Amino acid sequence: MIRFNHWSIDNGKKLSALLIFATAMLAAHNTRAGEVSSLRIVYNTLGDSMAPLWLGQALGRFAKHGLQHSLHYLAATTSMQAIVAGSEEIGLVGNQCIDAALEGADTLYAR
Repeated sequence: MIRFNHWSIDNGKKLSALLIFATAMLAAHNTRAGEVSSLRIVYNTLGDSMAPLWLGQALGRFAKHGLQHSLHYLAATTSMQAIVAGSEEIGLVGNQCIDAALEGADTLYAR
């Protein structure tokens, strides 16, 4: 088992699978039959906690499940602003999501 600080590949696979499932459900809600789902994803750190997302992209998990995606790095506060504004659809962000929800933003936080 390969370990990244406190993350292991096993945890990465679980998080990657959860992310793919959530994005597939979100994309399926907004697509018509025959259309390819497209998703804008943002992350806010260059650390090992983003390994599941990078591994999902590197191993082709998004394409395997029929999801076209764009992956962007934005700083923490900017990434949450992009999600709230709708320019990004899903993100791996920290406590900024909770802060935004407490201030009335329509966000969903999953841990």
